[in-house]
Amino acid sequence: VAAVGDCAQPPEGGTGLVGPGWQQATRLAADLTGTAAPDDASGGQPPVRLKAAGLDLVAMGTRGSTADPVRDRVLTIGDPVGRRHVEITVRGGRLAGVTCVGAPELAPALTVAFDRGTPLPADPLAMLLPERSEEDGSPALMPGGTPVCRCNGVAKKDVVAAWEHGATTVAEVAAATRATTGCGGCRSVVGGLVDWLGQSDPPTSQPASDGREESVAGPQHRVETQETSAS
Repeated sequence: VAAVGDCAQPPEGGTGLVGPGWQQATRLAADLTGTAAPDDASGGQPPVRLKAAGLDLVAMGTRGSTADPVRDRVLTIGDPVGRRHVEITVRGGRLAGVTCVGAPELAPALTVAFDRGTPLPADPLAMLLPERSEEDGSPALMPGGTPVCRCNGVAKKDVVAAWEHGATTVAEVAAATRATTGCGGCRSVVGGLVDWLGQSDPPTSQPASDGREESVAGPQHRVETQETSAS
């Protein structure tokens, strides 16, 4: 008998988060098949996510205040007007820590990069200020393979397919694809796609890439960037 989730009483303790449950399932599958579990299923410290009225916080790994001044590089973006603060600690070309306040659009990609140990761009600042092309912001121009929910590997084409099979609300799309059921940071993007599909209702025979629609991106604020040495 095997158990997954906090009821399994894992060695790392219960967290009430979905991520460790996925890691436990991966380790169980590896045990049952006699294969080696991937490194990201080793049960490391999971990200902590706090959602409260007016506050969205994701934190994981090493904080800038405790980073190693020799081997770590700390980059910070502060946006007091937009009530946003994002900080990453880079070690060996990979994320060693993330603090993300008020920026749910950045949290999913940072969480995945931290969990998987993905090599970062030559300039890690690109993780905090990703270039938004017209295709990224407009549902009509987004390619079908554009990631929508990184936690569950859901692309735009999966949301469109779910719509064509009768999922016409965010909740129904979530039930069909699992989009928004991870960290929840993609909810606004999924909602934008659902609204766009409701207005245009593209036929199955036509690719959902014709015409131009209003961007689903939120309002932009002036931001101040800062890079500091860990101290």
